[in-house]
Amino acid sequence: MDKSMFSFVGKLKKRIGEMFSIRSFQSLFFIGMLNGLLPCGLVYMAIAGAIGTGNAAEGTLYMILFGLGTIPMLLTISLAGNIMSQAIRRKINKLITVMVIVVGLLFILRGLSLGIPYLSPEKQKIEQKFEKSLEKNTSSLIQEPKGDCCSKK
Repeated sequence: MDKSMFSFVGKLKKRIGEMFSIRSFQSLFFIGMLNGLLPCGLVYMAIAGAIGTGNAAEGTLYMILFGLGTIPMLLTISLAGNIMSQAIRRKINKLITVMVIVVGLLFILRGLSLGIPYLSPEKQKIEQKFEKSLEKNTSSLIQEPKGDCCSKK
């Protein structure tokens, strides 16, 4: 990303922060709208999935369904946050930190291919899947000509 993108994101975050001090439904609505403009890994993955449909209508439907699919969990989390005490929230924040570290370590161990049962993927299976995906991609890119246009008879 270039400097202008960082500047845009910084200004957006500042504006969202200012709106949190205003206690109204209108400010909450605009916080949600502005938050939608901030980068998020899951949204980028959904965008990649939408692009992968290869069709604007299907891609649009994909993104709409992704957005609708996030509503139940986000609503539940926001309502649960209002019900929980500060002590429980602190414990959950600590648990999240531990879980991120554990998942990161599992990914590192998995990537090292140490042969740990149920954790390390078999190298042969990975290579077979990789080769199959290469064959599939190259066969779709290389199309046989229908007629021999260049040969002389």
